[in-house]
Amino acid sequence: RLISEKAKIFLEKLKVEGLEFKRVNESPQFFLPVCYNIVEFDVEKRKTRFEKLCSQCGNYQYIVGATPAFLKNIKAVQADSWYRTDIEFGSGKAKKSLTIVGEKLKKTLEKEFKEIDFEAVRE
Repeated sequence: RLISEKAKIFLEKLKVEGLEFKRVNESPQFFLPVCYNIVEFDVEKRKTRFEKLCSQCGNYQYIVGATPAFLKNIKAVQADSWYRTDIEFGSGKAKKSLTIVGEKLKKTLEKEFKEIDFEAVRE
């Protein structure tokens, strides 16, 4: 989930806490947002499946069932903050966490970037 330089500058102006940007290339400039704010995903309510546990490393080959997103404590999500889930979904080394944003930040991003789609988070 790379973002453009325009998006990076916009988020920096908003002073979103717990968010850093790593440059991935020079031209055009794209960045990887690195988030340090973590929210707990509710795997039981979502009925997330953990498949093929590796006896050597302790990781699962597949973690399936990310959306719709269920959080254990949706009230912990601040209105103007950016988060990632504590669980990464997908398979192998391509697992990714979900990005969660607070309601105020969501509205701000929707006004600035028409191409962003958000899905509701449930508790």
